[in-house]
Amino acid sequence: MARKSMAALAGTVPEPAEGVDHLDAAFRAPAADEQVRLTLDVTPDMHVWLGTIKLRERVPIAGLLRAMAGECADDPELLARVINRAKTDG
Repeated sequence: MARKSMAALAGTVPEPAEGVDHLDAAFRAPAADEQVRLTLDVTPDMHVWLGTIKLRERVPIAGLLRAMAGECADDPELLARVINRAKTDG
């Protein structure tokens, strides 16, 4: 499948429809034809932690990361903390 440019993706964002929670839908697992691959480099310790959560809670890591993004989208204070932490990363 050919990758879409950001401009092409931006043109596909639907207008909000009354009664539809687009924010919730944005953080659900995408259909196979709508997937965008994201590679994330993590430390070995973070990899172990993610794997531990995956096994203990029986949740896929991708779903966990989508849920974390969704929580940040819903909670401005959490998003601010995450952004501050990200600014010191690397």
